[in-house]
Amino acid sequence: MTVPKVTSFRLFVLASCLTLLFYLSLHSASDFVGGIIFLLVGGALPSLIVVALALALAWLLPTTRFVRFLTAIALTVPIGLNSSLPDVVASPGYRAEVSSDIRGRVVLANAGPLRSVDVKYSNWGAFFVHPARARVELGGDEGCGCFYFLDAKTNLYSDLIIEKLFATVMRRGALVKYDALDDPSQERRDVHLELSFWQEASSYRSLVEVFDRGIKIAAFAHTNIPIRAYVEPIGVGRGHFDKNFWQNATDILLHSNLWTWLADQILPNYFPDREFERFIVGVISPLK
Repeated sequence: MTVPKVTSFRLFVLASCLTLLFYLSLHSASDFVGGIIFLLVGGALPSLIVVALALALAWLLPTTRFVRFLTAIALTVPIGLNSSLPDVVASPGYRAEVSSDIRGRVVLANAGPLRSVDVKYSNWGAFFVHPARARVELGGDEGCGCFYFLDAKTNLYSDLIIEKLFATVMRRGALVKYDALDDPSQERRDVHLELSFWQEASSYRSLVEVFDRGIKIAAFAHTNIPIRAYVEPIGVGRGHFDKNFWQNATDILLHSNLWTWLADQILPNYFPDREFERFIVGVISPLK
C-alpha cells in the first residue's frame, strides 16, 4: 500500500473514531463522564469529522500534496452541508410572499389591562425556517446531570413569531391555553395574537391575527412556505432521550458544523423577520 493510501486509511479511521466519540459521549450509557466529554469537545467534533473525511478522500488521488489540499478544501463543502445541500441550493431563490391588513391599533400602557400582548396557544407543528440548521438541540438537567433533545427553538417558526412579538412590544406576554382557564372568556377581554398554519397545493401558509378584546383588528399572511420546512422530530423532550436517539443525535452531528453555520449566515431563511416586525409596529404601540 502506498504512503498516500496509508494516510487516507488513517484519516478514515480518525473520522470513524471521532464519530464514535460523538455518539458515545452523548448517549446516556456514557453517564456523567460522557456528558463532561461532550461538553468539552462535542461542539467541535462535527467540524473535525468533516475535515478528516475530506482529507481522507483527497489523499486517495494520485497527485501532488498541494492539489490534494485544494481538493480537500473543496470537498468540505458538500460533506459539511451533506443532507442540507438540496435545501441550500434551492434557498437563494426563496422570497417570502407576505400580505397584511391593519384595521386598528393597540396602545399598551404601563398600568391597566393592556400592559402586554398574549399569544393563544395552538399545537402548531414543527415548521423549521433555517434550511441548514439542526432541527433538534440539547437541553440539560443539572439535577440529574443528563441531556434531553428539544426542538431547536431558534429554528421554529412559531417560536420566532412569539419572540419577535415580545421583543417588538418590549414586554413579554403569556402563552395562553384559553380553553384550560377557569374563565375562557378572557380572550374576549385582552389583546392577543393567534397563529395558524395550513397546507396549500405545494406549500404551507401561515396566518397571524391580532385580536383586541375579541375583535380582529389586523392580519398578517405568509404564503409559499416550502413543504420541506415542516418536519416533526421524534423523541424530543424530557424523558424521551433514548427514544429515537440515533436520528436526533445524527441530526445534530450533520447540521452543527462550520459549513452549515456559514450557510445559515449567508442564505435567506423561511421566516419573514422584517416584514413581520413592520406589521407588529403598525398594529401595536410598544411600551417606552
